[in-house]
Amino acid sequence: MKAIISDIHANLESLCAVIKDIELYSVNEILCLGDIVGYGADPEACTDIIMEKVDFSLMGNHDYALIHGPSNFNPYAADIIYKTTEKMYPKKMEENCDTDCFEPDFYRCDHNNTNAKCILLRHTDKYRWEFIKNLPEIKKYEYFTIVHGSPLNHIRDYVYPDVIESLWNADKIGAILSKFDNLLFCGHTHIPCIITSDYNCIYPNSCDYRYKLNPEKKYIINTGSVGQPRDRDNRACYLLFDDLYYSIEWRRIPYDIETAKQKITKMCGKDNWCSQRLLLGR
Repeated sequence: MKAIISDIHANLESLCAVIKDIELYSVNEILCLGDIVGYGADPEACTDIIMEKVDFSLMGNHDYALIHGPSNFNPYAADIIYKTTEKMYPKKMEENCDTDCFEPDFYRCDHNNTNAKCILLRHTDKYRWEFIKNLPEIKKYEYFTIVHGSPLNHIRDYVYPDVIESLWNADKIGAILSKFDNLLFCGHTHIPCIITSDYNCIYPNSCDYRYKLNPEKKYIINTGSVGQPRDRDNRACYLLFDDLYYSIEWRRIPYDIETAKQKITKMCGKDNWCSQRLLLGR
């Protein structure tokens, strides 16, 4: 069984809650579809958790913006990227450090405490920066593909479901379906759903959060967002993929939203919408 997470967005409280939930299952691999940073206030700790806990991670558009600067970002998101860059850009004192220098005593993951910091800045700024800088954009497995956006544009393309009628594009869905075999797992929209090869959209609450896949069909599967859900459910969202029984299950996990909000407000001011939308799940 694989756990697939996406769009963490520097939300340490939600990521800790999700990691705790994943550990309840017989998961042999954790995959991350990108956007480790952005929107949230704990980019360093979240990056360290991904490096420690996740088997493979992709680059998202916010990760790309961290390295190259935000382009076509709304002012709130851009502001947080600039502040994240200030936090994470390697300091001069580390320029001569050729390897990752860390202190093991700083590592802690107390899952009995829902407010626990799963990791306390174990890695150097330089090592984190290089990790994010070198994240790949897409990975193809034997019978499924993972990407942040879509095969048409790995980092920036949005695959919207039909619930957003103004952005639903059947021709585009057809083009995406032609680019992969079997299954495509993606993130980026923060809206968990399945788009089938016969152009149906299936949402978690319409199938009791579980779905048995048909090997004769293709599926575009959005995992939802760990750190900033946008389907009006404010609980953290991730996906379990049972590759033996060929089925998926979305998991919705409550977390300490108020603490995550307060951290963003402290970082960016009370007028930054990125803190308020956590409670609303949009």
